[in-house]
Amino acid sequence: MAKTNKAQEIGFQIVSLAGDARSLYLECLDTLRKSTKANLKSSISSIEKKMKEAEDLLNECHVKQTDMLQAEAQGKAQPFAYLMVHAQDHLMTTILLKEMLASFIDLYKKAF
Repeated sequence: MAKTNKAQEIGFQIVSLAGDARSLYLECLDTLRKSTKANLKSSISSIEKKMKEAEDLLNECHVKQTDMLQAEAQGKAQPFAYLMVHAQDHLMTTILLKEMLASFIDLYKKAF
């Protein structure tokens, strides 16, 4: 098996963290979808806790991403890794899901 480089290792970490955050956001979306006018307030309270947990995971991703960018700016770039491209895709789509979920929550609040 080939030795992994730092970009690949960080890519694995970002995929894992962003994937965990994505799963939490999807759980939130499911909870919101099943909410009724009667339980919306408690549903949103539960959702906000999970969203905070997911946000913490995304913050870990950003730290790892920023470390790589700073290293590259200092001339310590790692060899190209397709895994890192894949990781960036996971991170970007998870951030999009987070933003859409926030909009859905606002819509539900206005509707009820």
